[in-house]
Amino acid sequence: DSSELSLDDLCMSFASRNAYETDKNLTKALDESVSPIAIIRTVLRYFMRIGEVKENIAKGATEQQAISSLKPPVFFKQLTLFKKHLSTWKEKDIDTVIKKLLELEIECKKTGSPAELLCSRMLIILPLMVK
Repeated sequence: DSSELSLDDLCMSFASRNAYETDKNLTKALDESVSPIAIIRTVLRYFMRIGEVKENIAKGATEQQAISSLKPPVFFKQLTLFKKHLSTWKEKDIDTVIKKLLELEIECKKTGSPAELLCSRMLIILPLMVK
């Protein structure tokens, strides 16, 4: 499914703080008629998974044990990048991203809100705000 692949690419570029690739992948997802809410939830889920792994490591699990406990498992081709995101994102920044994405979802659901525009702006700016 190409829309699933473009959403995976979007999560990777967003978490890598690559605004150019995020914009490109976001445009592709929107062109494939993926709803802004689905996009937001996919990125949100990715950050919740990073947070879950960090939480399990804090409880004493090794990185590998924590990653292996994720369901569904991290796709093997994305594992290296997932580990990079795990090491580069601080817990407080993960929490900020999750909070902002939840607020964005609510804002996009308001009647008359330009959901695509709100989603685009936030996904480009947010990773750069929490460095």
